[in-house]
Amino acid sequence: MTIPDGVDGNMENSHDDSQNPAKPEKPISSNYSAARPKQPRPQEYYEHIKHKFAEERDLRLNYRPQGTKQFFTDFEGTPFERYEVDRSSKR
Repeated sequence: MTIPDGVDGNMENSHDDSQNPAKPEKPISSNYSAARPKQPRPQEYYEHIKHKFAEERDLRLNYRPQGTKQFFTDFEGTPFERYEVDRSSKR
């Protein structure tokens, strides 16, 4: 009858790999850029991206009023009149 490792109390015979599992080897990648040069994409691909970005830019720019027209600087007669002069600055 054979005694399994670690059962006989002799720690030298036991092989507990749960505490130090072997690290698997990293596979060699076949997608390494030096091994296979990147193929250029057709011009239509880039034109499509440019068109998509132009649409989004136009949407963003047309969403808000242009420039500083959205701000007013005449504070007379408004509740913000008191903020026109900065009282903490030196005159």
